[in-house]
Amino acid sequence: PGLNVVFLHLRQPQVTAADIPLILERLTAALQGVSSVYDTDLLRPIIGEIERISGRAYVGGMVDEDAPFRVIADHARSVTMLMADGVLPANEGRGYVLKRIIRRGMRYARQLGIEGPVLHKLVPGVVASFAGVHFTPADLLEAGSEIQTVCSSFFFAVAAIDIER
Repeated sequence: PGLNVVFLHLRQPQVTAADIPLILERLTAALQGVSSVYDTDLLRPIIGEIERISGRAYVGGMVDEDAPFRVIADHARSVTMLMADGVLPANEGRGYVLKRIIRRGMRYARQLGIEGPVLHKLVPGVVASFAGVHFTPADLLEAGSEIQTVCSSFFFAVAAIDIER
């Protein structure tokens, strides 16, 4: 049986705007000769800061014990971007998604032995990775202080709930 090439163009996958950052990250990994987007210069500085804060080493290469590093780095990036776009933790919509991301980041930070709020400490690394693309230097000061305030208050609110359980 031969391949029907008449309608081959109808079988091509559709690329959406949400796919473009993922494609660019994978392309970056390929160009930098690494096997994971977490080992690129986009996320490695953030992971390096997590190593410094936790006192634990990131192995790289997608090993299971590195999962908390990857989750925290990804969540720090998400929190920074969402809050830079004006989203604040809430009980619905994008604010609820932000709240869940912060909570999950805190849970994974505990797996690395990090107690207390940590995501705000990773903001400078996120901003540096996206400087000139998404952030200006003024954004760093504004986003950093706002995220520190929100993450700190959110951390202590969640900690109080966890203690009651």
